[in-house]
Amino acid sequence: MVTLKARKRLSYVTLGLFFLMGGIEYAVVLPTLWLYIQDRFNSPEYMLGILLSAYSLAAMISSPLLGRWADRSRKPKVILILCAVVQIGGNIMYFMGLSQWFLLASRLVVGFGGGGESVILGEIARVTTEQERTGIISLMISIRQCGLLLGPGLNLFLRLADFHIGPFLVDKFSVPGVFMAGLWGLQSLFLLILYTDLHRIQAESVAKEKSKTKTDTIQNYSSIENLDSTERDLLHTVNESDKKYMEIHGKSSSQEGAALSRTDNSRLTPVLGETTSTTDISKGHAVQKLSWNFIYTEYIREEVVVLMAVQFNSFFNQVGFETMVTPLSQKLLHWGELENSIMYCCAAVEIILVFMLVRYLSNRLQDRTMILIGLSTLIMACGWLVYAIPNSDPDSPSSNLPMFIIGMVLDMFALPFLVVCSISLYSKVTKKEHQGLSQGLRRIVVGSGTILGPLWTGSTLTWPYIMLGVMLGLLVMSMVMLLLSYRKLDRKLEPPVVPSVDPDEHEPLLS
Repeated sequence: MVTLKARKRLSYVTLGLFFLMGGIEYAVVLPTLWLYIQDRFNSPEYMLGILLSAYSLAAMISSPLLGRWADRSRKPKVILILCAVVQIGGNIMYFMGLSQWFLLASRLVVGFGGGGESVILGEIARVTTEQERTGIISLMISIRQCGLLLGPGLNLFLRLADFHIGPFLVDKFSVPGVFMAGLWGLQSLFLLILYTDLHRIQAESVAKEKSKTKTDTIQNYSSIENLDSTERDLLHTVNESDKKYMEIHGKSSSQEGAALSRTDNSRLTPVLGETTSTTDISKGHAVQKLSWNFIYTEYIREEVVVLMAVQFNSFFNQVGFETMVTPLSQKLLHWGELENSIMYCCAAVEIILVFMLVRYLSNRLQDRTMILIGLSTLIMACGWLVYAIPNSDPDSPSSNLPMFIIGMVLDMFALPFLVVCSISLYSKVTKKEHQGLSQGLRRIVVGSGTILGPLWTGSTLTWPYIMLGVMLGLLVMSMVMLLLSYRKLDRKLEPPVVPSVDPDEHEPLLS
């Protein structure tokens, strides 16, 4: 029989693979997407921005819906399998490539499945402590970057494809769709066989510890026969009630500890209304109904707004930079798909190393400090590009390369600090029982940035001062907001986030 510890590890590995697949897909599609639409359909430059934005638009729409579904049902496994199946369909559409608009539809479908990442982050936020959360989120996102590292390497072999599946040509442009459909098929099987919902594992672990503690308590009696008939009946009733409750729902360790303390301290003294409370709890989860008042009090707060602004501007800048890299490398460095794949591979190596640094620093620095480090570095990167790109000569690729590399290195260094620490700190200032919804709303903000970023850079490539000047201005605005709210983002000064439960609602599954 597989132990709880082994099941937990297998579940985390499976979640990591979900992020890995997302990274691989991004890395095998992005280097060839521009050449795909240019070679097959003679598409204009702005179409690249539209295609890249389509994924983000679909993920932006699906993330809060899937997150809310996860909050209410507590069945992330079902949701993640659905997301993987949707990814399969979207990638099959990509390799078919009937037209540029069909490719657009394929990216929308794949983006809908990408909303599963918010479900995963919400589940992790529910079952981890604040101290360990930054490190775990860093690990998950660094796994995604491993996919970005593997993707370009895989492209070196995928670019050799030249065969047909029925009437459809599979070549270096369309083969990423076939390849990723196969990988997402494997991921669906992994989720089905290896994954167990983390909150269920946590509940089983708590129930096991509680059962062990109760057994030890009972053994302190000289003999069970010393209990009179009333005490024995009550003991049986309490144990059966707890067992039934844990099988259906489970509770967090802190709630179970409190319940256990009440039972042990009272030495089987009945508590009026205890059985009724357990019965009521089993009817559903304490997921607060959505209302404008709830949205306002929970999310329209200074610290939340600041973190949202930081994430929007960071992703707007980052995805905008990634959009302009391929056309600019072709124009200023005379690179093709091979050189671009190698470039993304090198960038992924740097990002993985920085993610390891972030994981190391997560136990030594506060999230707000690391966000400040990342934002400062990204401002330097954007400022450097404002100078370097307009002053580059397309006829001198060798002299342009060092300036290009400096900008990329600074930009990639900033990314892990901003992504990991802003997500982690955001999860700490919002309630655990609504993490699915919270991560979905965060994805809307991030999705807005990843949609507008490519659209902005794709339409202003010929005006680099305007393109980069706006990006730099947004980053400076984020820095000002961060510094003004810096004290409010200090978790040492914040009381623990305690879920507020309406008296008419049930207790939360996880506090």
